[in-house]
Amino acid sequence: MNNARPQTRGSSQGGLRQYNERVVLQAIRLNGALPGAEIARITHLTPQTVSLITKRLMGDGLLLRGEPQRGKVGQPSVPLALNPDGAYAIGIKLGRRSLDVLLVDFTGAARERWSLDYAYPEPKRVLAEIGTRLSGLHKRLHAAQHARVQG
Repeated sequence: MNNARPQTRGSSQGGLRQYNERVVLQAIRLNGALPGAEIARITHLTPQTVSLITKRLMGDGLLLRGEPQRGKVGQPSVPLALNPDGAYAIGIKLGRRSLDVLLVDFTGAARERWSLDYAYPEPKRVLAEIGTRLSGLHKRLHAAQHARVQG
């Protein structure tokens, strides 16, 4: 006789909210600018939920409103797109023969790229180069952009 009880897992509302935000952002990332009704259809979320999520994401600076699309029956649809300046990420690839440092925006577009070729990745030289590149990046980004670097 096995007295083991099944493990149950709940989800906090905050965790569910963050998950739904990621679902909405991913739908826009994969499909380009979309009106709220299309986001609801793709994500299987209710239009009200999509409206709340997109308002919050616009308030956070992650989404931009496009121009209203007129010509169809009913209210004009307003496409929502990722804000390229909504967030940034820095990637560092340390290879056997080269070092690459990359700054990408929220849409995944490369904003800046640096490379250093070498015969052998000497730790002192590589770490110094990474420090130099990150320092230079810090100087080029204004305060609002610097605050949006993630990771």
